[in-house]
Amino acid sequence: MSEVVYQSFKIITEEKFYALVFCTLFLFIIYISLTRIYSFFHWKSKLKESHKSSHSSKEKTSNQLGENKKNWVPSPFHEAYKILHWPMSSDQYLVLLGLMSLLVSFISFRFNFLLFITLLIGPIIFMTGYAFIKLKAQEQRKKLIEQIPLFMQSLSNALQAGFALPQALKFIAQEITPPLKPEIQALNAQLDLQIPLPKALQDFSQKLKHPDITFVCESTIIQLKTGGNLIQLFQKTAQIIEEKLKLERDIKSFTSQGKMSGILMAGLWPLSLLVFNWM
Repeated sequence: MSEVVYQSFKIITEEKFYALVFCTLFLFIIYISLTRIYSFFHWKSKLKESHKSSHSSKEKTSNQLGENKKNWVPSPFHEAYKILHWPMSSDQYLVLLGLMSLLVSFISFRFNFLLFITLLIGPIIFMTGYAFIKLKAQEQRKKLIEQIPLFMQSLSNALQAGFALPQALKFIAQEITPPLKPEIQALNAQLDLQIPLPKALQDFSQKLKHPDITFVCESTIIQLKTGGNLIQLFQKTAQIIEEKLKLERDIKSFTSQGKMSGILMAGLWPLSLLVFNWM
């Protein structure tokens, strides 16, 4: 048994490039298989939910799910990538990231690095680029939510000035800054295509998937149907979200000292062991 292991390791060591290509292709096939399985079960769960809705919503959901099923990119990553509004698509980004990982692995092979470094550096680069999108999307979403109170207050002021709600959205889209600006421009593009305002607000809420934005859109739709006071709604909503964000900042500042103390206490004992061993 040991002789077989030795011969296998010898073959892999002598043919490092072929081993690198094989391992990279194997990991890529596993990744595609897992994403396809995830997309299939995600599609199945959404399809079951669609049967509970009305006939019109069933047709819309089936069309959307058919498009998602054709996309081999995992749904959470695809949704996170859409928030960034980068020129390339999410699948193009992943393909480019995979080619970059292969290039770095080949360069490490040509410079005769250790075998395990050559085999691991490609997947590490790929997963780093994958995680970078998730972190960047979270940061972008956080900045977007911080703009909501100002956006709601601007809507209220525009309505008080005599604008209708669609005209107020177009006016504010020219003044507001990213990352909220592209989302409002997409909402206005739907309105330009004669899509009803409640439907456009629902799509806006489903795209961003945040509780505060969902609350704003649903309350606006209800007020449009019942003929409520939108000015008062937007002012109160802006105050509620602003107080919520302020409370989150206060909690973060109050708990940051305790978190830092915990990190220092967790890292102090291995550092002290190293110092004692060195002495």
